[in-house]
Amino acid sequence: WKDGSFDGIMGFSQGAMLAAIIVARAALAPDNQDIARPRFALLYGSAWPKPWGPVLSRVHTEAAGRVPPSLHILGRADRTNPPEQGAQVAACLGGTVQWHEGGHCVAAAVN
Repeated sequence: WKDGSFDGIMGFSQGAMLAAIIVARAALAPDNQDIARPRFALLYGSAWPKPWGPVLSRVHTEAAGRVPPSLHILGRADRTNPPEQGAQVAACLGGTVQWHEGGHCVAAAVN
């Protein structure tokens, strides 16, 4: 991150939860230069990261305008991570949600 060789972050499942935490921490600490600052996030099949829930919840109210764009791809038939939890993550980050009819996967096409 520090050398500028990455523009965004992408995560699937637990990686999507971690990506959401990275985005949230950066948005809440604009003066901390030691935190990675992705310019966008792609999150596939995320769930609510329970220990970090309070941090994500603060983003919507305390860091509006400092959150990079995010796209959240969620499967309506996901039995691993409840899709409503992924939608909750998207709401906190102010992201766009794209739904597919599949399960816990990185969808190749969106309906």
